[in-house]
Amino acid sequence: MLKEKNILLFIILLSLFIFNGCNDIPNNVVELKNVDYKVVKISAPDTLVYNPSDSSFTSSISIKNTGTVKKVWFSISTLDGTNFLKENVIMSDNGDTQVSGDKNKDDGVYTGKTILGKNINSAAYEIDYFVEDRIRSIPESIVKVGTKEFYFQSAIDNSPPELSDLSMPDSVNRGESFVFSIKVTDANGLNDIAGVYFELYRPDNSIVNTGSGDTKFPMFDDGNTSQSGDVTAGDGIYSLKNSFGSTSQTGLWRFEFRAFDRAHALSNSVTKKLLVK
Repeated sequence: MLKEKNILLFIILLSLFIFNGCNDIPNNVVELKNVDYKVVKISAPDTLVYNPSDSSFTSSISIKNTGTVKKVWFSISTLDGTNFLKENVIMSDNGDTQVSGDKNKDDGVYTGKTILGKNINSAAYEIDYFVEDRIRSIPESIVKVGTKEFYFQSAIDNSPPELSDLSMPDSVNRGESFVFSIKVTDANGLNDIAGVYFELYRPDNSIVNTGSGDTKFPMFDDGNTSQSGDVTAGDGIYSLKNSFGSTSQTGLWRFEFRAFDRAHALSNSVTKKLLVK
């Protein structure tokens, strides 16, 4: 009889333990899953020529293991990333050829479509592709998964930039800091300017190297007076703060200035000789 009571008591205690243990299990536990999608292929035109009857731009990206994919999109910008043509163009795998340009639903190919208007300048542009996953939180969940460059041929006639109004002293002493600047204009707008630079020749007519194998020294329109010497950002006046070292050749140094736009058209050349003493 005592043995049966002990067995009954053990069963009761075990039931209480199981019941209480179940109450301790959180009810918001979800299955942990890894971000396992993989980009297989990116498709976009290498060149797009503006057509007034259809100026749409379509691009697609193929992804394997799409279960963890929440959202896919692309943005189009200038190569230096300073100006955006289009931002956050949603790419869908919905089979809607009219809206997204996607051909087949749920095949792992995400497609997006946008319009590139006639007022966009001819230039090379960059497409950046992004994926947001369902597993992690923003910003970790958003990843740039690829880039592609393409050239857009606009309806606008491209005009090369023009240089003018060079401001530079006639002479400087070695070790003396000085600032020089030059104005650039472009019929297609200042946003079409891709860069302004100069090449520098010593008194013995040898060209100066930047140290990275190039001979083109960039100038800046960034408003950073302390670094570049430029006064106002974005006004089309490019500047540079410079000085000649104590061992530099004395005599007449020659500066040759050029600008180029996003269609790679070169400006006129402006030349200035500076006496280094």
